[in-house]
Amino acid sequence: MSLFRFRNVIGATLAVALLLGAGGCNSFSRRPAEAPLYKGPGIVSPAAVDPRQTSHNEPDDKSGYLFEEDSDVDGPSAAPKSASGFKAFSPSSISSKIKGYFQPTRSRERARQLFDEAEQAFDAERYDKAIDLYSQTRKRWPRSALEHDAMFQIGESYYKSHRYPKANEAYKELLKKYKNSRYLEKVVARQFTIARYWEQLEAWRPGSWYAVNLTDFSRPTRDAAGKARATYSAVYLNDPTGPLADDAIMAVGNHHFVRGAYDKADHQYSLLRTDHPKSEHVYQAYLLGIQVKMKTYQGPDYNGTPLDEAQELLDQLKLQFADRIGRDEQQRLEHVHQEIRRQKALRDWHLAQYYEARKDFRAARSYYEKIKADYPTNTIAGRAQQQIDKIAGEPDNAPDYVPWLTRIFEPHERRR
Repeated sequence: MSLFRFRNVIGATLAVALLLGAGGCNSFSRRPAEAPLYKGPGIVSPAAVDPRQTSHNEPDDKSGYLFEEDSDVDGPSAAPKSASGFKAFSPSSISSKIKGYFQPTRSRERARQLFDEAEQAFDAERYDKAIDLYSQTRKRWPRSALEHDAMFQIGESYYKSHRYPKANEAYKELLKKYKNSRYLEKVVARQFTIARYWEQLEAWRPGSWYAVNLTDFSRPTRDAAGKARATYSAVYLNDPTGPLADDAIMAVGNHHFVRGAYDKADHQYSLLRTDHPKSEHVYQAYLLGIQVKMKTYQGPDYNGTPLDEAQELLDQLKLQFADRIGRDEQQRLEHVHQEIRRQKALRDWHLAQYYEARKDFRAARSYYEKIKADYPTNTIAGRAQQQIDKIAGEPDNAPDYVPWLTRIFEPHERRR
């Protein structure tokens, strides 16, 4: 290597080292403070409280998740079978064999010893040491109940030391490998509190999605709001019938609503109404659902389905929550009802004007009459009567100046 290239390599290495040192790389042994990093209005550190103060709190007795004697998860803990034939020479097979040479010897007794040491470090709040020992436990006895416990405790170690992005990734890895994990309820509760913490921080001190975070271990590297939404979604997907599923769906819907993604918000509110009809959020899901329907309606030139769906939701809301709607809320709902009717009347008016411009006076008169019948108290009904009087002497259809061309292109029924 030339002196010039050697100097560039040394310079780049020093630059990376300085960057990591300034950013506070979380691979160092320094552990974040135990106190919440932020104390903004309404912000609660995930490590300080669990959602709903129910059984999601960690138990004092850890015997519920310690290794059980001679128990395996997802089959026996035997070593994976080697590939045979031509598969033995595939890149994945060769790579796994090479990795196998560097793996530690599988030993149940050594794994138990490492796990016990990790538990002692965890109880002593030496979380970096505990993570290292739990990781060694996994390597010593993979695909077992002991690895299952170690993976959960790795997430807990990150969680207790306020490294929530790392904790979230550890929980995701656990549920990916052990889909029927006995820690599902605890993990989902942890994920919910992490998502709520990121959401509250983003609301208190918003940041750009492209802003990069290198110093705060409790927040994602970038796009904390997006990571919070994704974590809320994971809560529902991991435990769709659990006690936090409806809360997570509502949170995702509100995330999209405040950002103007009304179609996505509408999907979440609809999901909440259909899958969790007894949720405490159903009433709000109806109210917000009506709003997003009205906001997705783009005018008389476009599809009128959102108006029909908004009216349907409004009728269901009045029927299902008749005893809950107060006077003020009743007035607001009546205003929404009148707005829906006004928009529907404008759609009919738009069609009537379209047919009148085409000199199809029969269709135009039909829509003007429909406006008078359906919306008699609306001011547009008077305008419809004026147009009816205006075209009273006009023929039903426009004169046919090129009958030979009409006979070619018009259907047979129109030739008669």
